[in-house]
Amino acid sequence: MTSPKNAAHMLHDLHQWAPLLTNAATTLLSPRAGTPNTHTPHTHRDLGDLLAPILDAPDEGAPALRTHAQITAWATTWAECADLTSYTSHPLLALANAAPRLAEHWKDWESFTDDLTLLHARTARLTGHTPRTIGPCPTRGCMETVTQQQTRRGAEGPLECPRGHTWTTLNNYRKDAARIITKPGVILTATEIHDIYPDLNRERLKKWAQRGKITRNTHGYDLAEINALMQKMC
Repeated sequence: MTSPKNAAHMLHDLHQWAPLLTNAATTLLSPRAGTPNTHTPHTHRDLGDLLAPILDAPDEGAPALRTHAQITAWATTWAECADLTSYTSHPLLALANAAPRLAEHWKDWESFTDDLTLLHARTARLTGHTPRTIGPCPTRGCMETVTQQQTRRGAEGPLECPRGHTWTTLNNYRKDAARIITKPGVILTATEIHDIYPDLNRERLKKWAQRGKITRNTHGYDLAEINALMQKMC
């Protein structure tokens, strides 16, 4: 089930992205530049003529919504369904603000968030905000994928998975991902291992290697062996 935090995040995204759809639709539906050809048969319609019916298809559900007005109407309908009748802000923001309460008490929360997830993903693609895929979530027991939002300045902001596990930087994510490696073959230097495990210094690694607890070769130490030892010590 989608958490209130993630739902509110998606609703705020839609509030920022939806106005961009108006510009995209206007560009797509505008007449082609140049002098019109009055002899063009009716069957050779402009691209705008072909796209207009598709852009105006609210009856196909959330994935079919492609304009700012349609998304606002969608949010208004859900706000009414949730009995949010006294809000003064945009319906998307009203739903975001009420998300914690709705998740706990609203019987349609799951249906709403399923709809929201589809709409958020489509709007992200249409406006160039498709998240950057980082990799699998390194939190034990979590099978989700970690992503980072795209902006006009590129990928930025926290790295997060749908279950709410977050990292402030890519380096922090990579350290956590490195700590769950169990397959042999990833050889790191003592300096690189110290970056992952700040409490592990070069001398301690040498002692472990001398005692046969870990393998050391000319390139460094096997990360999987280090991780296994650190898990035993926890």
